[in-house]
Amino acid sequence: MGVASVTARGVNNHGDVAGNTNTIPSVNSRAILWPITGNVSVLGCSTDVGPTSVYGISANGQTVVGNASGGAALWQPGKCLVSLPTLIPSQYSSAGAVNGDGTIIGGSVSTDPTAGVPVRWTLVAGQWQVEQLDALTGTVWSGAANAAGDLAGYVYVSCALADGCQRAAIWYAAGGSQVLGTLGGDTSSATGINATGEVVGISTPTRASQSETGFFWSESTGMVPLAFTGKWAAAWALSDVRPDGTRLVVGTDARVRAVVWVIANP
Repeated sequence: MGVASVTARGVNNHGDVAGNTNTIPSVNSRAILWPITGNVSVLGCSTDVGPTSVYGISANGQTVVGNASGGAALWQPGKCLVSLPTLIPSQYSSAGAVNGDGTIIGGSVSTDPTAGVPVRWTLVAGQWQVEQLDALTGTVWSGAANAAGDLAGYVYVSCALADGCQRAAIWYAAGGSQVLGTLGGDTSSATGINATGEVVGISTPTRASQSETGFFWSESTGMVPLAFTGKWAAAWALSDVRPDGTRLVVGTDARVRAVVWVIANP
């Protein structure tokens, strides 16, 4: 069958866009690259099989990451799909974030597609190695990697809720991690991280009139809410610090409108 639609989920610093086709049957879906120079490239080889989902692209290159047939994978122009290793053979895995030069990838590995542990894949001497980042259930959020390879996402911690509470988390390329708090509610998730380690995401607040609130976090400010009108808003990504000392945060609100916040130097 032919292509029913296409989905774009990543863009790099050159303006190249990455995504995947959506086909019926889904096993025919493929990873796609739209270079800024024009035309479209189908990534991988004809022998690669799906279903395929793309979730990120390296900032300074063209390493595309995602999932193919239930396994974490990467694609590069002119090369066949590369399957990333799992902690135990036959585990479900998915890659969602990649650093600037394509040598560090974040995602999750699990025997159950609905619950995994966060992992980091690192390219060492031409071979991909997988490392479990946390004993807690969680994942690296799609696109939540900075140029150095710091990764962000969430883990589940013990709380009064039977299934645990989701908490935003950071895993640093140099080692160590940090679990963030919330804006007063039970849950939070980190969806983006910039070059200075600042994070944006979503958290439930104390106010019952609001279901979710976008947040900005830095070492100096802690977690602070992003102003909005309406019932909820979510922050999805943020820029590095710009020459004027500000950074841009992008997201959406309850009316499905694009929202941009300008954050002054904290």
